[in-house]
Amino acid sequence: MDKIKHTITAFIQYVRRNIFSFAVLLFVPLWYFLVAPYLLMIPSDFTYKADMVSVDNFYDASIGEFGAEQYSKTDFSYEVVSYAGFIFTIKNIFHVASLDGKTIFRAEPLYGINALNGQHVRGAGDRDRDGYLFAPRWLKGGSSFTYWHASNNTPSQMKYVGEETLYGLKVFKYQKSNIEPTDQTELMGFLPGVPETRGVKLSSDLFMWIEPISGHVVKMEDFSIDYFYFDIKTGERSLPYNQFLNTYTDESVRAHVQMAEQERNKIIFFQFGVPFLLLLLVLFMLMYIRQVTMVKNFWRENWIALIIFIVSIAITFVVYYLFEANAEKEKQSHFATEVAEISANIQKQMEIYVNTLRGTGGLFAASQTVSRDEWRAYLTAIKVFKNYPGIQGLGFAQIVSSDEKDAFIASMRKEGLPDFVITPEGERSAYTPILYVEPPTEMDRRSIGFDMSTEKTRRSAMASASASGEASISGRVMLMQQEGAGMKAGFVAYAPVHWGDVASGSVSRQPESVFGYVFSVIDAAELVRGSQAFKSADITFRIYDGLRMLPERLMFDASEGVEGWASDLTFRTTVTMYVADHPWTIEFTNAPLLPNGRTYAVLRYLIVVVGLLMSFALFGVIYVTARSKKQAIAYAENANSDLVTNIAELENTKKAVLNILDDVESEKENLAKVSRRLALATESAQIGVWEWDITKDKISWNDQMYALYAMSKEESERTFEAWQKRLHPDDKKLRDDAIQAALRGEKEFNMQFRIIWPSGETHYIQDHALVERDGDGKAIKMVGVNWDITKESIVDREKTEFVSLASHQLKTPVGAIQWNLEMLLDGDYGEMPDNQKEILRETYSLNTRINELIHALLNVSRIEMGVFIVEPTPTDFVAVCNEVLKEMEGRIAQKGHQMITHFDAQLPIIPADAKLLRVVFQNFISNAVKYTQDNGRITVVLHADGGNVIFSVSNNGEPIPEGEQSQIFQKMFRASNAQKQDVDGTGLGLYVVKQIVENAGGKIWFTSKVGEDTVFACLFPLSGMIAKRGTKKLD
Repeated sequence: MDKIKHTITAFIQYVRRNIFSFAVLLFVPLWYFLVAPYLLMIPSDFTYKADMVSVDNFYDASIGEFGAEQYSKTDFSYEVVSYAGFIFTIKNIFHVASLDGKTIFRAEPLYGINALNGQHVRGAGDRDRDGYLFAPRWLKGGSSFTYWHASNNTPSQMKYVGEETLYGLKVFKYQKSNIEPTDQTELMGFLPGVPETRGVKLSSDLFMWIEPISGHVVKMEDFSIDYFYFDIKTGERSLPYNQFLNTYTDESVRAHVQMAEQERNKIIFFQFGVPFLLLLLVLFMLMYIRQVTMVKNFWRENWIALIIFIVSIAITFVVYYLFEANAEKEKQSHFATEVAEISANIQKQMEIYVNTLRGTGGLFAASQTVSRDEWRAYLTAIKVFKNYPGIQGLGFAQIVSSDEKDAFIASMRKEGLPDFVITPEGERSAYTPILYVEPPTEMDRRSIGFDMSTEKTRRSAMASASASGEASISGRVMLMQQEGAGMKAGFVAYAPVHWGDVASGSVSRQPESVFGYVFSVIDAAELVRGSQAFKSADITFRIYDGLRMLPERLMFDASEGVEGWASDLTFRTTVTMYVADHPWTIEFTNAPLLPNGRTYAVLRYLIVVVGLLMSFALFGVIYVTARSKKQAIAYAENANSDLVTNIAELENTKKAVLNILDDVESEKENLAKVSRRLALATESAQIGVWEWDITKDKISWNDQMYALYAMSKEESERTFEAWQKRLHPDDKKLRDDAIQAALRGEKEFNMQFRIIWPSGETHYIQDHALVERDGDGKAIKMVGVNWDITKESIVDREKTEFVSLASHQLKTPVGAIQWNLEMLLDGDYGEMPDNQKEILRETYSLNTRINELIHALLNVSRIEMGVFIVEPTPTDFVAVCNEVLKEMEGRIAQKGHQMITHFDAQLPIIPADAKLLRVVFQNFISNAVKYTQDNGRITVVLHADGGNVIFSVSNNGEPIPEGEQSQIFQKMFRASNAQKQDVDGTGLGLYVVKQIVENAGGKIWFTSKVGEDTVFACLFPLSGMIAKRGTKKLD
């Protein structure tokens, strides 16, 4: 009895001594069961939204079959509308509407949800429900759950299908297991006859992709199995209603992958991370107090070794986990990169083929009486079948009304087709027979006269092309191969041909103006093989027509013939691409092999082995050190007496040293104050400071530079070449040229350029630097500053894009006004009184100035967006200059100018963009004519000098004011005296010319002094202008 009492008393004393540790230990279960669930509950402002693509195929009772697929938009969202305690009322909106806004289906159920676990609560919401709002957390493979989907408002029993990877995230795929029909009459009351005489029932299938830890729905897809009307009185089935598919867009899937990752990490941290840290804290406190009874003496002597051993073991497994995570991330990145590249190649190839069809359609729009020989000659000339092997045939089909049918057949027989008939036979309101098709194979000859509108898939594509006025492609069609070769998957692309005259601009784009279709029959497999989509050896894909991955929709299978492919699939994802507004779904799968995969496997185990060995080695070293602790203390005590003897001498030495250190410290503090002020200034202004030691090729950055370039100090190689790697590829040479010019002393270094962050974001940087030189004038160092001007650049670019759009939109109507004014003045619409003609002339002059301003603004916007093209071809500079002078003869004679020319007769033919060269010549000469007083003198010179061709224009007009000369090439600037002479100038000409010259590798300058001629000049190297890629030409 006394022994028990003693044990209890000892335990109570032990608890008292460690009361804080036990308090923390008791808090761990409280955290796990109470605090963590509260922190992880559904928030009161919870929302969930996803963009869905919907495809509907409604039954057409008039023809007794389903029509063509049509796409619609779906609003799918959840939001909290009210709450009482932990019971939330959440509205689920599921609204499917056609593109013109007509409701196809709408449901807005209200769910009563327990915010702590996401389960439905009976007695809450608009009806009693079981199951979950989405899915439970911590799902395990093979588990199931109940989900309520708004499309049928009945419980869906979700059954585990398997594990997949979506954009690098591992998810569980679930399928609805109960598919019996549900009555939707109440929801579909907007349909004719519902619910008075008939009702609607639906059997649908549902797939969900769930992140298993968080229960977050990453992707959802539901489609009809059976959707039909039934008689209200008898309950008998009458007619089908619709075949539909709803699925998340790729953008929504990517967004929900990110959200699921964030939720998963949050759950893991709160439910396991925090309790683990609390337990570590308790263990550390108990060890630190050194009151563990059974190992008390051992602990007192070796507690440091034990702590280091535990920490090193923990570090080993953390490093192992990080290594595994990095390897997995690299696999995911490798897979995502391959998917993006293959998708882009296929998309590009598809667009090339469709654009080829648009080009052939132009032949009919230009001349609506294209003969069969002209069609064959045109296709032979552009080498369609050689350049685009996927195109199996190109042809033309004409729309023929029922009234025109007999006459049309007769005309075709007269044209050399004596057996021509329209097939299949039968009376229809209109026909679309094939007139001719190339190449003229036997199978293609048999297709002459076939009415393509009788086949649903082709009819849908033609209707889409007619409605949009643009090219359209069909769904999957099976193409006949050579005799005995079977069928293969493909599609047909259509481009509508309209009545009208392209040259006069009078082509109508209305559906009723379509008189036929140019079409191409395309082999899907050949198209894909020509797209360079097979560069990766460890990835395969299947392409499906539309949004559903069904065997009957398979267009192409890259895995055919690959043995054992499906044995170890690690990644799987789908991508939806649109060509001519028609979707293709690509399913990607692979068993990715990392570069140096065996090395990774060895390193993974090596980390564990080395980590454990080092942990035991550290423990052994510290343990041995601790055992000799007493001997070390004894030795220190003996040595202490000797130290006392020398203290006096050390004190004297110490005082002398301290005096010196005080002086040094004083200077050090002054320097530190200056450094702190500079650092504070640069940090507050977000200015990066850099220094480049040219002789050693070493870069020094302050902290702000690392922030500007999204780099850490550890990853920086601190060389000029490493710095250049962050630059945008298109800006590297420009920056390098500017730096070299500054090192040569030609001009100050001050420029803007773009950099690319590791995340892919583009930032704009302003860079300004000075060059430090030695006694011989050699550059030895550059010191500069950087600051981020991304926001300013974006605003400026948006402004430029707005100007470009506005100018482009004004260009056509202003041109039409110009044309009509010319016709009025030329008398094309009849004669008019002279006073009216004078008003028209003034209007014509004003419209001309507006047109010139629009063209100038378009040029400026294309320059500032960097999209204008420089296309050098062999050019005769003298001939171009003479053409410009001839165009201006009238204006020169009107002002009575003396025009003097000096052209180098030996000037060679030089590669240049003739159109841009004309802009330069026109601007220099036009300005000289405009701003020189009447009866002035103008000299135009064109000659070769030292490897360059120089063009200059001089005049004896009034000089440019000296204080304004520095602004002469700026946008929208006009000298004050120029504004007095000509009030209608735009101030854009010289700015445009400067950009053209410098982007083409040339230089531009001018001189203007009182008493001397004003000279504007530019030069280009005799090697020619530098080519520049872009998308727009300057007007």
